[in-house]
Amino acid sequence: MRTHLRLASIAAILAVAASGCAGSSNAYSLGDESATIDEVEAAVAQLAEAQQVEMSNGVADGETVRAVLGAMIRASAIRELLAANGDSVTDEDRAVVTTQYDAESGFDALGQDLQDLLIEVNAADVALARVPAPDAAGIEDAYASNPARLGAMCLRHVLVADEATARTVVAELKGGADVAEVVARWSTEPGAAERGGALEGQDGACIRLADYQAQFDADFVAGALGVTPDAPSDPVKTQFGWHVIVARPYDEVSDSLAALLRQAPGEMLLGGWLVTQRVDVASRYGRWNPAQGAVVPL
Repeated sequence: MRTHLRLASIAAILAVAASGCAGSSNAYSLGDESATIDEVEAAVAQLAEAQQVEMSNGVADGETVRAVLGAMIRASAIRELLAANGDSVTDEDRAVVTTQYDAESGFDALGQDLQDLLIEVNAADVALARVPAPDAAGIEDAYASNPARLGAMCLRHVLVADEATARTVVAELKGGADVAEVVARWSTEPGAAERGGALEGQDGACIRLADYQAQFDADFVAGALGVTPDAPSDPVKTQFGWHVIVARPYDEVSDSLAALLRQAPGEMLLGGWLVTQRVDVASRYGRWNPAQGAVVPL
């Protein structure tokens, strides 16, 4: 139970309202949503009072505060995504969560404010599960404009040793060269020629954005986020070398993309929302890094 409450409590601050308080500058803003520095610090203090986070001389460590802030940003994105789909958190959603918590020992020992926050954030997740996948035309349109907004990426890449070679690759691809032929000619990645430089997951041609953020080099992900099917990326430097990244044509990936979206459309579209919207974070906390889906130190 303690582990569950610790994890849930970190998520609880997702529900901190976006209305803002007078006299305190914003800790972050996302679209029409924001939270003040006072609200962030109050959330951390409330979690500490419930013994869900540790404080040293009255101060939480930076990683804890960034986790709290990141959770609040996620909550704002959920609310915006719900609104974009004509939905919102309802009393019925809250009732579902309340019933679940009533069955758990220890929940009623928490402060009322913290209980309310836990209920609100979990109710938002209930509502998020109602977000539908786009229809086939909507998926195709979104993929054409920015594939990452769908919460997945379907990529090929060419790995070379230096920037000059990468720029030669970019020029060839922009000139209409076949991607597979360019990969076979230039890529230093083992097995790249056989795969045509494709990066594929267990579900086929596309990989969830969340998996890219968790498992791939952050510089590679950052370079891939804005790639569209009609143009390669500029050269991207990572610890492995220089990459040129290409989004695969829609007709190659449509089945894989649709299958992924059927599994968890709300979560995927939320991830896409967070990498395609502007997120401003107060410098005292760090900055929002869409390639990692998190607030990171400056």
